[in-house]
This record gives sequence, structure tokens and C-alpha cells, in this order.
Amino acid sequence: MSIYAVSGIGNNTAKILYPSMSSEAKLQKIDIKNPATGSKYAEVMLQPVSLPLVAELLNLSSKVKIKEYVKQIVFGS
Repeated sequence: MSIYAVSGIGNNTAKILYPSMSSEAKLQKIDIKNPATGSKYAEVMLQPVSLPLVAELLNLSSKVKIKEYVKQIVFGS
């Protein structure tokens, strides 16, 4: 993912979505830095996807809230 992030495609950011059962899981960011200068090249983000919340939202008759949640975790708030 770090190679993708520094490849110049997009905004030098890569995001990994991972399933989580914990309500306390939070977005984590890893900076990719130039070892010679210490300047930031890119960023890799680890984004939890709350499986209990997804299950709850899928059980609702309206799918608006699940669409909003997916948009939030994929594109940010």
C-alpha cells in the first residue's frame, strides 16, 4: 500500500478497510517519509468497518443510512 500511496496516483493516500467487531476501533494513519529528508511523501490509512453497525444498518428497511456509512468510510466525512 505504501508503494501505491507514493506512486503519484490520486492524492498520495492509500486506504485499507478492515472489518472490526470493536466499537472502539479508530482510523489510524501511517506517514510515509523520505528517509534522507524526513519530509512526508504519502499516507496510508487503516479504516475500520464496524461489522455490528453494518449488520444493524442492513436490517433497516431504508438503505439510506448504510449508503451514508459506506460513503463516510470510503471517502471520509
